[in-house]
Amino acid sequence: MRHVSDRQSFWDVAPAAPNIFSYVQAHPQLRTFTLEFEYAMVDEASARAVVKFTCDNCPECQEAVVWVSALTQLDGSWAISHHIGSIR
Repeated sequence: MRHVSDRQSFWDVAPAAPNIFSYVQAHPQLRTFTLEFEYAMVDEASARAVVKFTCDNCPECQEAVVWVSALTQLDGSWAISHHIGSIR
């Protein structure tokens, strides 16, 4: 797994980047948050990726940490999911 500390580098190395950011923008709950990319872990061999987003400046999120993961399925499509936690 490769640690990626900035958003642009994540877009450069992760095939899942467009899908993850589209997922975050389209998900009804996540789009109410003001999420900031913190870092990602990318497995370049399998194209899997996990991204940590944080939100600490909007009342809706209550200082949330959002983990979004993406992995390829056998048919080549992406399986994307998220988990919301608190930094409190």
